[in-house]
Amino acid sequence: MPIGSDSCYSGWREHWASRVRGPRPFCLLVFSLKSRQVLIGITGVKSFEGKIGAVIFDGNHFVTTPNADVIYAPPANGRMTYKHDYRLGQHDPLLWPQPFLADYCHLAAIPRAPETLDDNVFMHVLFHKATVDDFAPETSCALSGLGGLSWRPLGRLNKVAEKLKEMAKTYQDDDALPKKTLRCFDSLMTSITLSLQALESLPMTRRQTLFVFSEVQRFMLEFIAVHDYMYIFTPRFLNPEPPSELAKVVGAFVNSVKDCDLFFRAGIPVWLVRPAAMAGTIRVDSLVELADPRDYLCLDDASIRFAVSFNGSPTDPRKHETFAKYSHNFLRYSDPFKSPPTLEAIRPPPNVATSSSQPLPLPNVGRSNPPIRSKDSRKPAPCMFLSIYFHS
Repeated sequence: MPIGSDSCYSGWREHWASRVRGPRPFCLLVFSLKSRQVLIGITGVKSFEGKIGAVIFDGNHFVTTPNADVIYAPPANGRMTYKHDYRLGQHDPLLWPQPFLADYCHLAAIPRAPETLDDNVFMHVLFHKATVDDFAPETSCALSGLGGLSWRPLGRLNKVAEKLKEMAKTYQDDDALPKKTLRCFDSLMTSITLSLQALESLPMTRRQTLFVFSEVQRFMLEFIAVHDYMYIFTPRFLNPEPPSELAKVVGAFVNSVKDCDLFFRAGIPVWLVRPAAMAGTIRVDSLVELADPRDYLCLDDASIRFAVSFNGSPTDPRKHETFAKYSHNFLRYSDPFKSPPTLEAIRPPPNVATSSSQPLPLPNVGRSNPPIRSKDSRKPAPCMFLSIYFHS
C-alpha cells in the first residue's frame, strides 16, 4: 500500500491518539454513515462521496475518496528540502499524493512504486533508492573520491530511456490523437540524455552521482506521467463510468468537485478535501485512520544538508520552481569571473597607448558579435516540476 520507498521508521501508531486535539467531527461522520445505510450496497459511490473518509488538519477538515482504499495524510505547510534519500519526503510527488495544481496536472499520474522490487524487471530501477553501493569510484582519475554510477543501474536506466523513446513515438504516430503535445517529451528527453551521459562519463563525487541518479529517475517517471496523462487518462475524462481497475499511480488531493469527478472517471486515485462542517451532509461508507508519512518515508535531512529549501504551502507553485532551478544548476563549477581582478589584469600592456586622444575601443562595440546572455536569464531545463497545460 505505501506509495514511496521503504519506511525509515516504524512503531508510530501510538502517536495517533494524541495527533488530533480538541473536538473532532467523528460524530458527524458517523451520523453520515448511519443515515445513509440504506444506500450502501444499493447505489455506487459517486465521485464526491466517500468509499472511506478521515478527519484531517486537527479536525478542521475531512477528506473522502470514491476509489482508493487508503487515505494519506496531506502534506503539511513548512520547510521542504531534500532528505537523506535524495527525495523531498512527504512533499515529493514521486512518493506521496500532493495537492492538485492545474499547471502540474501530470504529477497525479506518476507511477506508484511496486510493493517489492524485482531485479529482473528493468523498469523497477526507477524506484530503486540510491545507496553508496551504486557509486563506482574511478581508480584512474588524478583526483581521489571521483567516479560515476555503477554499470548495473546505469545499464537499466539506458534500457528505460529506449523504452521512453518508443512510447513517445507511439504517441506521435497515433492518428487518433491529431493534436499532439511533443515539446514536453523533447525537453524531458534532453534532461534524461544529459543525466545519463554525466553518470557514465563525467567524474563526480559520490554525493553528486547519487543525486543525479535520483534526478534522472525523477525525469523518467515524469516522462511516463506526461505520456499517460495525455494518452491514457485525458481521453477517459468523458467516460460515463470509471474503469473497473484503479490505476497504479500516485493520485492527488483536490478541493474541486469537478476535478474529483474527472479523476474518478479516469481511474486516478483522488482525495476530496472539505471543511469539517460538511461532514454530516456527505455519504461516507467507513472511517479510517490516516496513513502517516512517518510510517512509510524517510524524513531525515541529509547528513550534509543541500543548499536549497522552501518554506511555505505545498500548493505554492514556487515550491516546484525552487527545486527545479536547484536541480538544473546542481552540476556547476565555481565561477572564475566573480574573482577580484589581479594587478596584472588591471595594468595595461606596455605598447598600448593610453592617452585621452586615442581611447581604447570598448569590447563588442560596433561589432557583429552577439551579446552574451546572462546565466540568470536562461530557463531551467524541465525536471520533476515540468509545467504543462492541458485543455479539453
